[in-house]
Amino acid sequence: MNIYEKIQTAKVELQKADLKKSGQNKYAGYTYFELKDFLPKINEIFAELQLLSKVSFNSEVATLDIVDSEKPEDVVTFTSPMASAQLKGCHEIQNLGAVQTYQRRYLYTMALDIAESDALEANTGKHEPEKSVTPPAPKVSAEKVVAIKNLAEVKGVDVPALLKYYNVTKFDDMNESQWNHGMKVLQSK
Repeated sequence: MNIYEKIQTAKVELQKADLKKSGQNKYAGYTYFELKDFLPKINEIFAELQLLSKVSFNSEVATLDIVDSEKPEDVVTFTSPMASAQLKGCHEIQNLGAVQTYQRRYLYTMALDIAESDALEANTGKHEPEKSVTPPAPKVSAEKVVAIKNLAEVKGVDVPALLKYYNVTKFDDMNESQWNHGMKVLQSK
């Protein structure tokens, strides 16, 4: 088999494995795959197919290389743009670790077509925001927008569902109260 056939075989074998999601987003009410849910099975399948996976990071991009151990010159590469995290109360290295864990999960999900449920569909009709009769509060600063975006990404939150909960179309539309509540919920996750 060539590397493409091996990767396709790995996808099929992984889909047969009946993986269980252990990650929970209590805020938006859905479950998701964590690395521990699928990585042991991927390693087992890759060993059988003589494939090697290698994840690396630089300031611009996270990379997953899948190498054919029988023909090491045959490599298939998957990439994702890097993002940063600035979790409140965490050291810089903890923020880096959170980003790398999220990126690894995302890369394997992409490379092996690991299907996630559509959390937005699962949350339709849940947690409807209250209608306000008072004039809208001032919007949050650009720095706060970046902070909540990064935290939502690192925590693996379904962003469209989160925005829908606050009845906004983008983080820039959040007011101070919504931002404070959103950050509190995300940090407790």
